[in-house]
Amino acid sequence: MLTISPCYDITVRDLQRLRKEGHCVYRSSHAGNWSLYKLLLSEAGLPDCIWDATCIHRDVNNQPRCQIIAGRKIPLLGEDAPISKVDSKKYLTAYHWTKPGEETLARFHLAPLQKMYGDLITSQSRELMKFKSNLQKVFEIVEKHEPRLLGRYILPCGCMVNMVSQQGALVAECAHSGARLDHKDLAESAIGTLAEMERLFFDPKGYVPKGGAFYTFELVVACYYLWAYWRFGGRAVYELSGPDMLGYATKQDFVKKIENVLLLLRKHLPDLVPHRVDAKIVPATAFRFGYPEGNDQAKAVMIAHDKILRIQGVKREHLEVRRKELLECAPELQSLQCVINDKVDDIHRACDRVLSPLLATIKCFGRSWDLFHNPSRDAFFSQHDLAQSGKKMEILEGYLDVPFSILSRIMECHKSRIDKLTRAIIPERQLVDRGLGVLPHSR
Repeated sequence: MLTISPCYDITVRDLQRLRKEGHCVYRSSHAGNWSLYKLLLSEAGLPDCIWDATCIHRDVNNQPRCQIIAGRKIPLLGEDAPISKVDSKKYLTAYHWTKPGEETLARFHLAPLQKMYGDLITSQSRELMKFKSNLQKVFEIVEKHEPRLLGRYILPCGCMVNMVSQQGALVAECAHSGARLDHKDLAESAIGTLAEMERLFFDPKGYVPKGGAFYTFELVVACYYLWAYWRFGGRAVYELSGPDMLGYATKQDFVKKIENVLLLLRKHLPDLVPHRVDAKIVPATAFRFGYPEGNDQAKAVMIAHDKILRIQGVKREHLEVRRKELLECAPELQSLQCVINDKVDDIHRACDRVLSPLLATIKCFGRSWDLFHNPSRDAFFSQHDLAQSGKKMEILEGYLDVPFSILSRIMECHKSRIDKLTRAIIPERQLVDRGLGVLPHSR
């Protein structure tokens, strides 16, 4: 009934076409700082359905607790925020305020994206609430037959906890507050929580959160596939993966858990649940071939990478031609081999000439514009930088037609080449002596 499989040999242009043809083509990001690939895909017209249950600590790739801008991380939560800096409890971005009573953490990160990309930016709560009557039926079936799937609770302080049965009721508690809920009110409470989540994402000013029951991860994913069916019909679903989804979502145990939820719902709601769901996971993080309009530094970096790619293509073409000649002209084998070696050396020198000037000002890679950043650790170019500039993203057009599998290999090749050049041109010791630190991508 459910298949979730990797989809490598597809291009951004293919995804644009599939979306126009009526397929479900979405990223499912988190509310936080968005890096290069997300901004470029939004610029390419591919939408994002944000997961509402973004946890402040656990969402390390988007670092929602801070604003990343101008290569710096600026904390957004005051010292009185009711969260611990060290624990791993589930504190939700939608329920924590950068400005009390005015702006939530989720809204802070979402606002510039909406301003730049409009309706391409949505959320799961917003989309599900467009099918409120369908969702109500789904939650009522879950309440009756599998209530554990509605077993989480979001307290008004923003803590998400698991409920426990206690004296005939469901109880939710954290260090700041607590709540009790009757079993018969699970579905209604969960609908109310999604409506509240939408408000806190898109229009939080003056709103006082109440909290309520919330669905577990299995039901979150199942509801996304149901929404895709309700809106787009039985076509394949294309999900644009960040750095983590491709790893966990295609595992058989995960697929089986989601399939079991869909089978339960289909048994009781055959008109609302499809016979089959075909989900394809696209490794979207490899699409980094572009730069912000007007940013000369970033443009220079991208042009350098593009030149290296073209030079490497010439190298491969030259070697293949020469090999054919070798087979046809065996007596001249030795001299032709020398020609090949000389040409390859010329190509390597050309690569060095392209990248060496950029590496001489290594800050442009390590601080302001690094294609190979570690999103869980480094600062990077974000939507806040783009919004401040008032510009848009420029996409290198030719890469729209390159499959993601090849994009990934290109990125690996670039990284390896730059690492080698960096070590050859500016030894690591010199970088430290100059106060520039070690390149993030050479660690």
